[in-house]
Parts: sequence; C-alpha cells; structure tokens
Amino acid sequence: LIDAGRFLAQATLGADRSTIDSVAKLGFEAWIAQQFELPPTFVRPLIQEVYDTTFQRYLAAGGDTLKYPEIPVSEHFDYAWRQVNMTNKDLLRQRIAFALSEIFVISFKSELDRYGEGVASYYDLLIEHAFGNFKDILLNVTLHPCMGVYLTHLNNPKSNPARFIFPDQNYAREMMQLFTIGLYE
Repeated sequence: LIDAGRFLAQATLGADRSTIDSVAKLGFEAWIAQQFELPPTFVRPLIQEVYDTTFQRYLAAGGDTLKYPEIPVSEHFDYAWRQVNMTNKDLLRQRIAFALSEIFVISFKSELDRYGEGVASYYDLLIEHAFGNFKDILLNVTLHPCMGVYLTHLNNPKSNPARFIFPDQNYAREMMQLFTIGLYE
C-alpha cells in the first residue's frame, strides 16, 4: 500500500484509499494501461454550468446583475477545474495536463482574466493531448488564441521595415527558451 500511495502521489493530483487499494492489487503498469483507455474529462463543458449556478446564487444574495461578469471569468474556470479534478476518473491524464500547464504557461494575470471559457478551451487542449506527442501539442498550443493573447503573437504584423513595422518576437523566443531547447542548446 505504501508503494501504491507513493506512486499515486506522483501520478495523480490526489487519490483516495480505494484507488490506492486498487493500484496495489492491479500493479502500476495495469493501472496506467487502464488510465490510457479512459475518456478524457474536460473543463469547458462544466464552466457554463458553474457560471449559471454562481450567477443564481449571486442574485439570490441580492447581487446587482450589472456588477456580475457577462461571461465566465477566471473564478468560474477555477471552480470548474476543481470540480473536474474532484470527480474525474482519468487521474493520470489530468495530472499530465496539469504538468503541461506548468510548461505551456498562460495566466489569468493578463488579459485572459476575463476569458474563463477561453482558458478552459486551452486547458482542455492540454487534456486532449496529454498522451500525445510533443509536436502535436506544440502546434496546438501555438495556434490557440489564448497563447496568442498571453505571449502577444495574436494579430502579429508582417514585417515592413519601410514603415518601421516589425513583428513581435516574444512567442518565438519563449517557444525556444521555455518550451523546447532552453537557454543553452
């Protein structure tokens, strides 16, 4: 049991006693094989439900509709993310998606704080590609609008030196330094 608990502490975002017991009986390889077969649990389908529920509670507490966000924001994403990770079965996929989110970083401490559904879409991309290959995830992360907003390459202009227009190279630099070769090749 101790080995299974230690393994699950590394392979998941948390496991209960029955999961630890199950892994102790199954073995690590069999549990991993089972995890690969489970369908992914996405955050985006839940975010609108969270938004609607919190809006109704806000109104019931006497809140002003004009002071409530018109679309899901960062707090709604946080609630949906926690709900998914407290109730999901695809523990390994969620742990890998979380690890990927620490590498392919976007942040609510940016213009994205008002776009909870967009960030949910981005996070679901990490969930979807958690068991995939690096090339596919790098391409999809690069093309996602949230990464474009966060690392400022969305609507990046084509170079036109005659008009003193130069593209923002922030994303290219970050892709090389943070996502791929690092500071030193």
